[in-house]
Amino acid sequence: MKDPEFFDKVGKNLLGYKMLSEEEFTDIRKVIAERGVSFEHALHQTAKLDLVAYKRILEEVSGCIAVDPSQITIDEEFINSILEVLPLPIIVALKIFPISLAGNEITLAMPNPADKEMIRELESTTSLRVRPVVTTYRGVQQAIEKNYATKLKDVLREVRDAKPMEVLARTFERKKAEGLEPAYEKFLGLVNREYDRAKEDPEHLLHFLVHPYVVSYTQRLLTDLILRNCSDIHIEPRMDTYRIRSRVNGVLRTIHELPKKCGEVVNMRAKTMAGMDMEEYVSPRDGQINYSPVFSRRVEFRVSVLPTIHGNKTVMRLLEKMNQSVG
Repeated sequence: MKDPEFFDKVGKNLLGYKMLSEEEFTDIRKVIAERGVSFEHALHQTAKLDLVAYKRILEEVSGCIAVDPSQITIDEEFINSILEVLPLPIIVALKIFPISLAGNEITLAMPNPADKEMIRELESTTSLRVRPVVTTYRGVQQAIEKNYATKLKDVLREVRDAKPMEVLARTFERKKAEGLEPAYEKFLGLVNREYDRAKEDPEHLLHFLVHPYVVSYTQRLLTDLILRNCSDIHIEPRMDTYRIRSRVNGVLRTIHELPKKCGEVVNMRAKTMAGMDMEEYVSPRDGQINYSPVFSRRVEFRVSVLPTIHGNKTVMRLLEKMNQSVG
């Protein structure tokens, strides 16, 4: 549901509860048409409406819980590290605010959580399920200013006059051009600090596997392999390392060699993406991943996990490619 449709529904609910008059609703539409401002901005210019009541209407129309992200205390490490998965230009341009990661689910505060197309694109590019909660534009803006004040100046210059999806495309192209090394250094540091604890504590392991550094490095590794036009990817445990191989034109070649702990984390992250648990399997298992290696190009993988003498091997076979334009 695009913004005009969603907020027209919000306006009609406000009318139905007699929180707006017909004249005020007409004036709101006029202000939006003439000035190109958001419904929320026009609403507060035109009518005297209690913010709590407005949030109740947003909840009713969207079916999501209403929050104010600017009033939520969020862990500083999360605030900084989540930019590896959702860079700040995307957060600013799409008017969203990441609140938490739990399991394989990211909670995003959004003024329009009914925009299924945007949610699908975000899920595909992050390989995370999006749990939307509804908020106001002002709440998102204040949360961004509160948590990313020192980084905003250059970002605002970049996103000015650009369409949100243009920013999304440019940002992911830039990440692709950076290559694997920046993400690998952060990933390696995290693995060295947290791997042993995560292996001993199942609850910590679940949080560890959706840490933004793990998500970001796995994203970039898969992107690197997919852009080599491979038909399948093999993540293979050996005695002291993990070997990452890809098949191109029928030939299977080793592309990356990872330290054993790093390879094991990539392997477990692939299982998480495919909806599998973290157990060491003694019989083969299958799953599926939908992923966007680059903006608006979606890839579907069949994932097979096979037991070997050194642990589980994961094979990701490309099933289908879909080139889509996202408006």
